[in-house]
Amino acid sequence: MDAIVDDAKGKVEKARAKIDNFFDKKCSAKGYDLSEALSGSCAASAVDIASYSACVVEQGACTACRMMNAADVLVADCDQVDDGEDNGSCESPAG
Repeated sequence: MDAIVDDAKGKVEKARAKIDNFFDKKCSAKGYDLSEALSGSCAASAVDIASYSACVVEQGACTACRMMNAADVLVADCDQVDDGEDNGSCESPAG
């Protein structure tokens, strides 16, 4: 799980930068309204592209943690893994 949180090779940050650059070039520069261009669970919290990409990264960490827990019968606290806080942002699905 540490590899998800640490991002030692900077892959997560590079992916976040790609999201930011894509929207800067394709949406913001052309005057598209961010709230109309985005969908999914991160769209509601998207005040700007930085908050959207941060949400996408957080959701990715949550999903990866859940998948590793299920595949390897681990018990990592995915809510802590996704954003470093116990705040209900990555609760285990029911069942």
